[in-house]
Amino acid sequence: MCSEEKDKGYADGRRDGRAAGQAKKLRGIEQLVVVSYSRGLLDVRGGRAGRLNRKTYITVTATLFLVMAILHLLRIIFGWQAEIGGLSIPFWVSWLALPVAGALAYFGFTQNR
Repeated sequence: MCSEEKDKGYADGRRDGRAAGQAKKLRGIEQLVVVSYSRGLLDVRGGRAGRLNRKTYITVTATLFLVMAILHLLRIIFGWQAEIGGLSIPFWVSWLALPVAGALAYFGFTQNR
């Protein structure tokens, strides 16, 4: 950056006239795309973001733990080999993870009542 370009800019090096930390105001199609995406992503209804309630959160996490427990059980039954980054995972890991994941799923579903 030459000295002439530096002179045109502001003290913090910005050339667009905005203060540091000030967001760029979007217009037209840019604004429409950002608003549409954020509404779908954040589940915005009436200007407020929807929140994940406790019951839904517990149900989702308990289901994920149940799926993991089932996968560990299937690995034990069918003798599936597991590798992560070229490292072979021993079967005792599945024997350990099966009751842990099963218990977490059970406690999750019982807390949901």
